[in-house]
Amino acid sequence: MNSHVVAFADRPATRRITDTYFIFMGAFSTLLIFNQVYVGVNFSLIWLGIIGAPLLSKRHPIRPEYIALSVFLLLILLKFFVWSNISSISRYIIYIIFVLCCNASMAEKEFERFFTGFQFGLILNIFLAVVQMAGLLTDTFVATFPVTTWNRALWHYTLPEGLLKFLPRVPGFTPEPAYLGTLVLAAAGYRRFVQGRPVLLGYYGAYLLITVLLLVNSRTVVVGYCWLVMSALALTLRDRCSMKLIYLMIYGLSFITLPIVIIATTDTRDLKFLADQDISIFARAVPLTWIDEQNNLTFINYLIGVGDYQSYTQSVNMSEVVYTLLEAEGGLMDSKSLGGAYFYDFGLAGLAAYAIVVGYICRNKTNSLLFMSLINIAFFNVYALSWPLYWLFLIACGINNQIPADHREARRWALRTILGGRPTFMRGGVGPQLHMQDRLEERPTQKSL
Repeated sequence: MNSHVVAFADRPATRRITDTYFIFMGAFSTLLIFNQVYVGVNFSLIWLGIIGAPLLSKRHPIRPEYIALSVFLLLILLKFFVWSNISSISRYIIYIIFVLCCNASMAEKEFERFFTGFQFGLILNIFLAVVQMAGLLTDTFVATFPVTTWNRALWHYTLPEGLLKFLPRVPGFTPEPAYLGTLVLAAAGYRRFVQGRPVLLGYYGAYLLITVLLLVNSRTVVVGYCWLVMSALALTLRDRCSMKLIYLMIYGLSFITLPIVIIATTDTRDLKFLADQDISIFARAVPLTWIDEQNNLTFINYLIGVGDYQSYTQSVNMSEVVYTLLEAEGGLMDSKSLGGAYFYDFGLAGLAAYAIVVGYICRNKTNSLLFMSLINIAFFNVYALSWPLYWLFLIACGINNQIPADHREARRWALRTILGGRPTFMRGGVGPQLHMQDRLEERPTQKSL
């Protein structure tokens, strides 16, 4: 029966449906205001889309590294069971199921289809962002969607509070500009470190720089862009020993650099001033400063995190302005940043174990360490554990040594699939036939930026 299922999944018509599905999911995942629904908390439909993918796609064996990741998440789940934190229990059950289903349904070809759709979705986002920017600069129209679950006033869209004060910030089809920047940086990281294609030079380099500086205009995203430049330059190293050491250093620093900078530079004696200057930095800085201030944190909390973040925040010794402003930022459901998520969910011991598990996932190709380091920086501005895209890109770190170099042909294959064409199949009927000369011409060089 299993062989019959595999044979069915390999049929051309079935493959076309499967490929179209992953392309659609990739594009849909970038339209955050449409794929996020409010069910007490923001819930992304992409969770369900990938969890249900094994029903359509060819089954892939679950690899040991993702079993290790699932075991780690299971240990964190047990911690929340002990503390009877129902909301965290449900979240981590979803994380575990998602990781296993994603690994069972997505290998290199499925990720390429998903990323093709992801790039199409980003094009739609950038097009709308340009329209939004034109409307604001000419003061003639506002082309955006109200994010009514947390921001009816659309302050994120109209206030020039980015790195370049004279420019407004635009979000495309995302709730806020920084989210659009997160998607753009993640896509650039996948293109550079997984596919081995240049991102800093040529047309793509110009598009990336213009998007980051002029459309998104976010401090965190600019930091992420600088991290991308540094990581891409690290790929030009020739000495293998130095290369591995520097890759590991960049990877390790990505977990701690931004939290340490925030803790060291935030003056907790005048949080009201910080909130008046920048509510976004305030929302992410305050939960991290609680670590430094040791607000009701025990040794066990430092070791394995807190059991119930919402209950913990009610015990913190801070002024009323903290609670008022954080609730205005969407409540006290989570710690507002990936750095806070790592500490409050995992603790320092858990974070060290998690970094080792992710390193194990990236063991087949050291470029994956650079990709994961960029993900840590790009997603820092959000509680990224609740984003399915975070886990998708993490899983991509483990398969990037298998991605084919024929990216143009992969795009043609995806378009032919959508349009109902009939590409030539390789033996086994699982993909397009590629000529050796094309493979040699299109294979990117390691040193390209």
